Amino acid sequence: MYTLLLTLFLATVPAISAYQENTIIATIPGFSRPLSLAITPDGNFVYVTDLGSNSANVIATATNTVLSTPLLNNIFNVPQSIAITPNGQYAYVASAGNGSVVVIATATNSVVPTPALFGSFSSPESLAVTPNGDFVYVAASGTNTIKVIQTSTNTVIDTITDSSLQRPDFIAITPDGHYAYVTNLFSFGLTVIDLTTNTVIPTPGLASGFFFPQAITITPNGAYAYVANGSNNNSLVAINLATNTIIPTPNLTGTIPSPVSIAFTPDSRYGYVSNAGSTNNTVTVFDTLTNRVVATIPGFNNPQTIAITPNGQFAYVANVANNTVSVIFIGLHFATNFQGCIGRNIFLSQTEYYNHLTWTASFGGNAPVRYNLYRDAALTELIASIPAWLPLFYNDPKRNLKLNTTYYLVAIDALGNSSMTATTTVTDYCARC
Repeated sequence: MYTLLLTLFLATVPAISAYQENTIIATIPGFSRPLSLAITPDGNFVYVTDLGSNSANVIATATNTVLSTPLLNNIFNVPQSIAITPNGQYAYVASAGNGSVVVIATATNSVVPTPALFGSFSSPESLAVTPNGDFVYVAASGTNTIKVIQTSTNTVIDTITDSSLQRPDFIAITPDGHYAYVTNLFSFGLTVIDLTTNTVIPTPGLASGFFFPQAITITPNGAYAYVANGSNNNSLVAINLATNTIIPTPNLTGTIPSPVSIAFTPDSRYGYVSNAGSTNNTVTVFDTLTNRVVATIPGFNNPQTIAITPNGQFAYVANVANNTVSVIFIGLHFATNFQGCIGRNIFLSQTEYYNHLTWTASFGGNAPVRYNLYRDAALTELIASIPAWLPLFYNDPKRNLKLNTTYYLVAIDALGNSSMTATTTVTDYCARC
């Protein structure tokens, strides 16, 4: 019955895939030194700040085209970070050149008059909006302070000072809205702020252990934060937010070339890191369960901010050197725990050998409808296509006991998109043999 079902399924398999996981599927032109970007909560638009034109551009994600936004042209002054409120109605932009925070009404793509926010900051580097949308926290690196904007009035209502704030650079707020984590470029440490009182709390485990820390991003489940070590340190530092302690990540040390920005898939399973510099120009993908690199995506040009759509389908990357934004397809993840062993069946005087292959279903992303199994890295020798609703194993007849066989497994979704390739080489006998 299993063979019959597999034969019938193979007859209905589409021949051409749409996208391949972790590849650039579009490059959008029309920018001028794009630096920061943010995606609206509905996933329909990407807001991009342009250093070269002191403007903001808007991408429609349905078509990956730039919209006409004349009211956002040449109105900023060295725009840096951009963040969008949870209701999607406003975007806040840190303008470092004139010490201001500019507010954009997304319904009209026009600037909201906010006289109280003009010139009220000193070198605002980054900002973050609380999950309830009530406040915006701004890192004013020029005065080593964090300023708090109340969004209902667009006025500064508090200024947080502390000796640990030494050139505050990036801010990340926990999903529950209780804490803000701030990287300090010059102290090699982090500052943690209790947002219920806007006071700094002691975190001796985070006072050191970083190297010119820059970007910090918290996983959507609120369990961990990851910090990009700057100045070509080529590493990420992981933090357990329950204990505010650093987690050893030897496999993320020396393997992340010049990290600039970090984003996570909605399920918190995978992190995407943009790697800047003339010789890097890649995006690194790592598994948060193992803190190991699983993919390196080439084809960027001094990539800066990276952001992932709320549905986990795509990542957008700002390329400051060639005035484009790249789009990565990430909506399908490869199978895990792919492994095999040599099995055998004994029939009187004859023994049948086979390679017993098993794997675990793809985690997160689009649901696979089948798994294609190949004997070659070029994926030309298809030996089986296993429907995702059947048991995830395959027995391949062992043709030569003296030869080890390497297999390649690809997940396919209903749209024909394909995952990265999982591989395994069969060398040992199964435990039951």
